[in-house]
Amino acid sequence: SKQNFQRLMPKTRNFLLNDLNAIELHKYNKIGQNTYPNVLAMLTGKSETEMVRSDWTPAKQFDDVNKDFIWSDFRNAGYRTGLYVDHYYITAFHYQKKGWDKPPVDYYHRVVVFAKNNDKL
Repeated sequence: SKQNFQRLMPKTRNFLLNDLNAIELHKYNKIGQNTYPNVLAMLTGKSETEMVRSDWTPAKQFDDVNKDFIWSDFRNAGYRTGLYVDHYYITAFHYQKKGWDKPPVDYYHRVVVFAKNNDKL
């Protein structure tokens, strides 16, 4: 949570705000009970209900709706895009969902985390 970050990582927060000119979001609320609906809204500007179409549901992969994610706007503007996950199997888009067939961004770290976790060394 934001409060937990402020309490446990004050130096990191100060570095982000003061040295990197990060923007801190104030007065935002969750719109769902778990990570998925909140991350979906943050990355698409839409609720899960708004995302569901006659040809797409959360039971399908996200490839068909990848254009709705903010990283597609940045890619189209010439930026390189990336998505980092810390657990390959329990991300908001893979836990009880199908994720993407193709990498959704230019630099998709999930495959590296997957390989690391399955390495026998």
